[in-house]
Amino acid sequence: METDVVRYIALCGYPKAGKTEVQKIISRRYGFTAYDDSRPLRDATKALYGLTEWHVSTQEGKSTVLDIAGMSITVRKAMGDLGCYLEAHDEFHFPRLAVKTCESHYAEGRFVFASVRQNQPAFFKELGQSIVIEVTREGCAASDDFDEYLRSPIDYSIENHRDESDPEGSLLNLEARVAEILDPVFMPALQTA
Repeated sequence: METDVVRYIALCGYPKAGKTEVQKIISRRYGFTAYDDSRPLRDATKALYGLTEWHVSTQEGKSTVLDIAGMSITVRKAMGDLGCYLEAHDEFHFPRLAVKTCESHYAEGRFVFASVRQNQPAFFKELGQSIVIEVTREGCAASDDFDEYLRSPIDYSIENHRDESDPEGSLLNLEARVAEILDPVFMPALQTA
């Protein structure tokens, strides 16, 4: 695919793999607008359970245990269950809504989404003008069905070697890994623009 026609980058990976960090790097390095494609799900979960932004947007908040009808479940599980319920009726609702919202505000923009799950990578492949990137990190796994994702549409895989004792060095290493994989894809187009 010609890089000048890539409008969408879809990031998939397990929780804590580093999708948000890769989204920020892609946004800064290649000029894509970072868009929270899970915003409607985050907002619905906050409204349904009386939560704050911290609960639905941070790893610590998502690990918080809720008492829902006498059951103890994490915020992450509550969000995942709600997402699975909604997507059982329309599996591409969230990515379609994200793309529609982005296009209505920035008709000529390029966007990177960091919450692509389940069969949503196929949506982006069918949409066209898209690259699907998997972000992996050793020790990261799905916490429930909502965290799984279709692998056949993946174009690139970026391995995150995060060292908790060296977060700054880890981010530099992750950026180097993103550059190693995506500079050959995007830099020639940026240099001729």
